[in-house]
Amino acid sequence: MSYVGRIRNPSGLTMAAQRAPAYEMTKEKDMPLHKGKSEKVIGENISEMEEAGHPKSQAIAASLNEARESGAHIPKKHKMSSEHHRHKEHR
Repeated sequence: MSYVGRIRNPSGLTMAAQRAPAYEMTKEKDMPLHKGKSEKVIGENISEMEEAGHPKSQAIAASLNEARESGAHIPKKHKMSSEHHRHKEHR
């Protein structure tokens, strides 16, 4: 049997199987946000993430996303089109 082209792995697991448990663990442990949709909970989540060193925009986005998952009616931010709205008048 030829092992040409195959890399032997001492653990016997594929690379994806090796990565999966580590990713799952950091995903859950990284920053558990409080569940809820009230302004108080959203504010606490933002403050907690900023204290942990996350950028303010990332803290706001993650906190609002958690509130949406908890049932809050918060519309998603729409992306701006490539054209600025004032330039449409001059066409």
